[in-house]
Amino acid sequence: MATECNGRTAIHLAARSGHCNILRLLLDPRPAAEQEQLVNQPDFFGLTPVFLALQRGEDARDAFALLMDRGGRYNQQTPGQGRSFLNGNEFKDPADHPVKA
Repeated sequence: MATECNGRTAIHLAARSGHCNILRLLLDPRPAAEQEQLVNQPDFFGLTPVFLALQRGEDARDAFALLMDRGGRYNQQTPGQGRSFLNGNEFKDPADHPVKA
């Protein structure tokens, strides 16, 4: 449940990296309703673990499938203030480009 500086949990990070074994380790002990909440939890940019796995494409295909099996919703992401990731535009993860003070 702990978050890092971008509001991401370990589930966000595992999903973004495509680590299915870590996702199972984090999700399996939890009830189904809690799993669904965790895989759809937005970070400070509005990105969920499901979206981050989808963004990785083929590298995280199995992680995306696992998250969808756990109640993931990929059609409710809000990157770019409502702009759809699936409209053909490439989406850059804001966490990859931190703002310099």
